[in-house]
Amino acid sequence: MLGRLSTTIVFLTLVGVFVPSACAAPQQSGPLDGESFSLYAYNADYGIGGSPVFYRGGKAFVRNLNNQTARSYTNITFSPSPDDGSAYIINPINPAEPINGKLKLSLNNSLGAYEQVSFSSNPSSLTSKGFMVWGDELFFIENNVPSTKWYVTPKPDEADVYTLRWNSNFVEDGSGQPVALRTIPPVE
Repeated sequence: MLGRLSTTIVFLTLVGVFVPSACAAPQQSGPLDGESFSLYAYNADYGIGGSPVFYRGGKAFVRNLNNQTARSYTNITFSPSPDDGSAYIINPINPAEPINGKLKLSLNNSLGAYEQVSFSSNPSSLTSKGFMVWGDELFFIENNVPSTKWYVTPKPDEADVYTLRWNSNFVEDGSGQPVALRTIPPVE
C-alpha cells in the first residue's frame, strides 16, 4: 500500500509540474516593433489559400494567386504606427499608383456595417486603432475581445479579385465569405 501511495504522489507531483505549463495561455506574438509584414487571406472552403491583401484607390482587395491580370493593384506591407502600435500603416511594394502620406488600415465597425476595408490618413468616420496580430492572425479588438469579422466578396467586373470587408454583424448576403487574415504566406 505504501508503494502505491508514493507512486501516486510522485505521479501527481509530475502532473502538477507539467500540466499547468502545457495549459498556459498562448503568448502574444507577431511582428516586432517597426517590423513590416504582408497579410494573406485564407478560407480553404472558398478556394482562398493565402491570397495577398493589396491596395487600389484607397481600398483593400484580395486576389487569387493565379490572377496575373491584377497588375493595376499595389502590393503592400503593413507596419505598426510609431504613434500607436494598435494602428497599422501600409507601405507600397510595387506602386501601381502613388500612395501619398501614411495611410492606416481603417474599417467601419458601426452596428450593421458591412463595408469594404480602406486605407486613410485621416479616417474620421472609420476606426483605425485597435488592431493586433496574435500568433500569425490579424484581429480587431472589440470590447477587449479579439474579433475577426473579415469577409471577401467577389469583385463583379474582375475574375479572382475580391473586396475585403469588415462584417460587423456577420451579415449573410449570399456572396461574402469569411476569411482569416494571416501574416504567413501560402506554401508553394
